[in-house]
Amino acid sequence: MYTADPGIGLERGILDRDSLDILTGTTGGHAFSTIELSRAITRIESDALTNYSIAYQPSAKNWDGKYHKLRVTVDRKGVRLQTELGYYAVSRS
Repeated sequence: MYTADPGIGLERGILDRDSLDILTGTTGGHAFSTIELSRAITRIESDALTNYSIAYQPSAKNWDGKYHKLRVTVDRKGVRLQTELGYYAVSRS
């Protein structure tokens, strides 16, 4: 997820840069300021053109309702990974 800091209302606690950084960090995205919107759009377009998606499904016995960290690595040089930091294993039943 990509976010843009609107630069307004931050001092009132409605939204703050730390919240945007946490949100984007947990989804593998990036937070931009409104000053950087051109750069943000260029980055989003570039990332959308060159990506792969992978999925992970824990076994049925591991749906314990807890948060589990994820770590994704790649050996290929020059590759930038954009991953979520983890997931909640909430039972669907």
